[in-house]
Amino acid sequence: MRTSAHGISAGVAKVGALWASVWFNYLPSRTKFWTTSSFNFGGLLLTALFMPDPVRMLTHKRAAAFPAIDCVAKKGSFLSS
Repeated sequence: MRTSAHGISAGVAKVGALWASVWFNYLPSRTKFWTTSSFNFGGLLLTALFMPDPVRMLTHKRAAAFPAIDCVAKKGSFLSS
């Protein structure tokens, strides 16, 4: 199920990128700038509001929120040999 959802998400992203690249050709440069900057600001705002800050989290809450990172930390870094 997860693999299908990732595939659908990737397909929708590719269609959206194609649509945006065609649509942007018909916009004047100033409109392209304001459109792009407003979406960038919106992404920054959504990330700041909904993404937890792992540096300020307690250790047990961080382990629960990011189990893959905690698993690597317990086993040792895959970069250190």
